[in-house]
Amino acid sequence: MIGSLTIADTDQEASLHLSAGHVKQLQTHSSVQIINENTVIDSLYAGGRLTLEKGDFPSVCVPTGTQAEVILDEGRIGRIEINGNAKLHGEYDTVTARGSIYLQEGASRSSIRLPAAEMLSQ
Repeated sequence: MIGSLTIADTDQEASLHLSAGHVKQLQTHSSVQIINENTVIDSLYAGGRLTLEKGDFPSVCVPTGTQAEVILDEGRIGRIEINGNAKLHGEYDTVTARGSIYLQEGASRSSIRLPAAEMLSQ
């Protein structure tokens, strides 16, 4: 088990391939592509450009004061919470936004809750 894993701010896209195990907390601060074969990730905090190529991600959060672009390719996100500013690509089950959300392409399959957020859609 890994307690906390941080992908630091870099000039190049990082690629992370997870095949097994358990990560309690994963933070990204730059452009990261994640392929998750069979790893349990309790919490994923997104900053920068995050591409979820494959796998299940129960919870993704864009923290306050953070800008992120989340691209959902073949992965699945249980819920995403936007406290900062986010551009979303793909289809999402549940989105909760307290910050600014921009739905670039795709849709929310079940619900988007906007307690105090600004939503922009193209």
